[in-house]
Amino acid sequence: MLFEGQGKMPVPPWGSVYLEKDNLLMGETTADYRAFLQAQGMVFTDREREPEDQFGLMLLACSDLLARGDNVAANRLLEAHLLPWGFRYLELLQRNTVSAFYARLAIVATCYLQDVQQQQGLQPENKRLFF
Repeated sequence: MLFEGQGKMPVPPWGSVYLEKDNLLMGETTADYRAFLQAQGMVFTDREREPEDQFGLMLLACSDLLARGDNVAANRLLEAHLLPWGFRYLELLQRNTVSAFYARLAIVATCYLQDVQQQQGLQPENKRLFF
């Protein structure tokens, strides 16, 4: 399986796996992101059953901020929380051999995020990646 299952996951979709030294979920980086979301009045419920730093949920949060007209917070989400690890995730997703669909989707997402980064003049925080 690409995103779930026992053992080693080839393309984990959570930022904490890339940003935490031991590749663990729900680490300090997740807590930092959760605090950012709370400061924006955004709280995920247990219903999602997914750590907040999941790639798709982060895009959803960004789209919500943009829908509110809060470009500053949306840009901060991208610079501080998604872009530091997101391109690595998308690179791995593009190279996966399990799903051609997700490999192609990763190409589209990469192009989109590169365009947003360029158009908004975003400067992603330089964070060490561990995955």
